[in-house]
Amino acid sequence: MGRDRGPELRVQVDDRWAIRMVRRRFEPSVALMVVGIVVMSALDAIFTLTLMSTGQVHEWNPVMAVLIEHDVQLFAAVKTLVTTGGVVALAMLVDHSVFRAFRVRRVLEFFFVAYSVLMVYHLSLMARVFL
Repeated sequence: MGRDRGPELRVQVDDRWAIRMVRRRFEPSVALMVVGIVVMSALDAIFTLTLMSTGQVHEWNPVMAVLIEHDVQLFAAVKTLVTTGGVVALAMLVDHSVFRAFRVRRVLEFFFVAYSVLMVYHLSLMARVFL
């Protein structure tokens, strides 16, 4: 005879929202921002490593600087995973708001513009160092 374990705790999880999020097709502008941010993030890593190899610059982000010193491949993997995961999560929530103050779309737009400015900065440094 088995022991009576008492009442069972049952947790019902509604995972339909996750299925809807995965099936959702992104607007072209949102998809473009996501792809653009991920590509610019990869270029940021390449430009940073290239410029650091010349001794002309250093990594501003202290966490990434430690990763670069420890293992360049780990740096690239962490940068890629964090950026890609973050922008995909933002894209999935693009129609929501943050603290009821502004739309998540604005956060994506901010990161797209910020990375665009960073690309101009990197290119100007590359031109100064290599031309």
